[in-house]
Amino acid sequence: MEKRIKVPFVKNSLLWKGKGWCGPIALASLLRYYKNKSSVNEIAKISKSIKNSGGTIPEGLTYFCLSNGFSVDYYGKYKFFDYNKKEFSERFNTLMKKIKAKELAKKIEKQNKQFPKYKFKLKSPTLKDIEKFIKEEKPVLLYLNIAVVENKKNLWPHYVLVVGFDKENFYVHNIYPKNKSYQKIPKKIFKKAWKSEGMDYFLLIPHK
Repeated sequence: MEKRIKVPFVKNSLLWKGKGWCGPIALASLLRYYKNKSSVNEIAKISKSIKNSGGTIPEGLTYFCLSNGFSVDYYGKYKFFDYNKKEFSERFNTLMKKIKAKELAKKIEKQNKQFPKYKFKLKSPTLKDIEKFIKEEKPVLLYLNIAVVENKKNLWPHYVLVVGFDKENFYVHNIYPKNKSYQKIPKKIFKKAWKSEGMDYFLLIPHK
């Protein structure tokens, strides 16, 4: 089976390069699919993105969507970032500490719980879960270790928007290292990058 959703693609630009705003940019593409034209700057501000290669935690992106009237399904292996988890590598923990992820996540999650349209599911998400939402015409936001996709030995958490799949591949809107809409990533590589050793993984599905 092959399924691709027609989703607008918001490209990276010189305005945002180097800020670590892959999350807000990926979310902007998803929002445009639902006819919401919020700017990347607005998303980054409300989501509490950290500038200069800092990043954005998924709880922040979730809050932006909920506060804009979206329903949000969130599949996560952990309730909050936990620096004591042995599964997380030292480098991943260092990246998360840099943006004060744990403290910020707890604060934002309290706000998210107040929205009736927020559904958090504590589970280890699977590739089948991704395919399920794509079949339902719902693009899926997640981050993976983009270094694995680029065949490099490093740890670089990076947001992409999953917009399709076929028997052997997933298709994503991706802004790094170059702007690529419907970039094809073999499922074997996708899984390795998504569940990269020492990194948290989740699914974020905002929808109307």
